[in-house]
Amino acid sequence: MMTRRDLLACTGVLFSGWAAPRCEAAEIRAIGCQLMAPVDRLGLGAESVVPILQADQRLITSSGNADLDHYLGRALVRLAGQFEIYPGFGFYDDSNHNNALAVRETKIPGTEGTVIFGVHLFRNALHDPHDQGVAVIAVCAHEFGHIFQYNSGYYDKLTTGVGAHTVKLIELHADYLAGYYLAGRKAAYPDLDLQGAGALFDRLGDTQFNDPTHHGTSAQRVAAIEAGFKFGRHSEQPIKPAAANGAEFVLEQFS
Repeated sequence: MMTRRDLLACTGVLFSGWAAPRCEAAEIRAIGCQLMAPVDRLGLGAESVVPILQADQRLITSSGNADLDHYLGRALVRLAGQFEIYPGFGFYDDSNHNNALAVRETKIPGTEGTVIFGVHLFRNALHDPHDQGVAVIAVCAHEFGHIFQYNSGYYDKLTTGVGAHTVKLIELHADYLAGYYLAGRKAAYPDLDLQGAGALFDRLGDTQFNDPTHHGTSAQRVAAIEAGFKFGRHSEQPIKPAAANGAEFVLEQFS
């Protein structure tokens, strides 16, 4: 049975003096859906999506900053517990297309699926000293939401029928789950400033309605994360009821 420490065994993260082993870099082949970078907010240039990463790109086991790895590792453990999933996690060189993504493929033995964060997006997302890392956590929560979708059947449910020509519904559902998760962090830390996360999802919206990668408009993405936050603030229910309520919400509001 995999422990939560095992979850991050290949990220080079430190926990209370315990050093996670360094692993061989795993080859990346991205499939499934991914999150567009909040480039307007982060000053990264034009928004872009990376449907398929280059076959020779490999997982990077550290952000390059041991302190950041430590705090990110703690956050990933909390995310895994809340979402009841145990994906692998790593970084990749996103110098061409700043991005983060979730894939079905297991790149780290003993985990299920993989969340991959672009190193450049990660570093740029930390530029705001007042954000307290909330933007990074919001992106991670969105991607963990995708892994949950893969494992629970929501991915298939939300990519069939009305609106199936784009990824909009699964993206908005992942936004809802990110809001649900942030509500729990806000409850634990009432002074936590979530404005940066709201601005991030507002920037992520697009109006390319017929593009298969259409993720939803700015208003839709903000509405989804706010609905998830509201559910999380007024309910201590676990992830499964939140996901069910989120699916009902996006199907009723946006299909």
